[in-house]
Amino acid sequence: MTKKILIGLIMLFVAQFAANAQYFPNTMAPKATNFLPGPPAYTDTRFAIDMDRYFNGKFSLIRDLDRKEQIKADVPYGAQNLVNTFAHLMGYTISYSISPRQWTVVNNGVLSVS
Repeated sequence: MTKKILIGLIMLFVAQFAANAQYFPNTMAPKATNFLPGPPAYTDTRFAIDMDRYFNGKFSLIRDLDRKEQIKADVPYGAQNLVNTFAHLMGYTISYSISPRQWTVVNNGVLSVS
C-alpha cells in the first residue's frame, strides 16, 4: 500500500514539474537564414555545378549494376527486410512462425523507430 502511495506522490510531483516547464518561445528560435546561404540563382555557375553533380550521380546508377542492385535491396524498410539483411550474421532466420518472440521484438523496434 505504501508503495502505491509513494508512486502516486512521485507521479503528482513529476506532473506538476512538467506543467511548469518553460520552453523557448518562437521568437528565440534560431533563424536558418542567418547562418545558411540562399540557393544559387539559375544563371550562377554554382547552380550548374550542383545540377551536374546531381545528374552524374543519377546516371551513374544506370551504368553501375552492382550499386543498383544494392540500392534496390536497401530501399524496402520493415522488419522482414531487417531480418533478411542480418540473417547470415545471426546464423539463422527469424520469422513469426519459427520464433514469434524474436520477431515481435524486431517488429516493435522497427515500429518504434518509424
